[in-house]
Amino acid sequence: MMSCSEAQALLDAYFDGELDLRSSLGIEQHLEGCPECAGAYRRLELLRAEIAGADLDFATDAVMRRLRVPLEQRGRWRVPLFFAAAAVVVLALFLPGRLERRGDPVDREVIDSHLRSLLADHLIDVQSSDRHTVKPWFQGKVEYAPTVPDLTAQGFVLAGGRLDVIDGRKVAVLVYRRREHVINLWISP
Repeated sequence: MMSCSEAQALLDAYFDGELDLRSSLGIEQHLEGCPECAGAYRRLELLRAEIAGADLDFATDAVMRRLRVPLEQRGRWRVPLFFAAAAVVVLALFLPGRLERRGDPVDREVIDSHLRSLLADHLIDVQSSDRHTVKPWFQGKVEYAPTVPDLTAQGFVLAGGRLDVIDGRKVAVLVYRRREHVINLWISP
């Protein structure tokens, strides 16, 4: 006859149908004569019934395999994920509400214009780092004389200028560079 400690060690395996025939018969005989182990077995049956009645969705084995990431790959993603998280925090702090559809449509146009200038070959109409060349280029193209500040001392080098349309009006755009970054500055009266 099997002892309580032996039966309790095998009870979960018996409940899941994982034991060989001899061990299963030994557990069954023990459960008939041991109220403590029989109670533990009934609690397992109740737990199984509760789980089955809870209408839970479980991922298939195929889904679980795709979700598992080998340990050697986990370290590779820490740094890029950190930078991605940092970028999200920066955007959340410095651009609150700017990208929402219900916000000012002019804000959306400015952002769209900036993105178009980076994607297309329309970044610069007049290419010059001399503000005395860029400012007069806008004459007759817009209805105002844009100010072209010299920001070289602050690390922003003038690359040139272009025309753009924001809110149905032609506006002057000054293009600066800082290291590898392009900065568009829209000038409107």
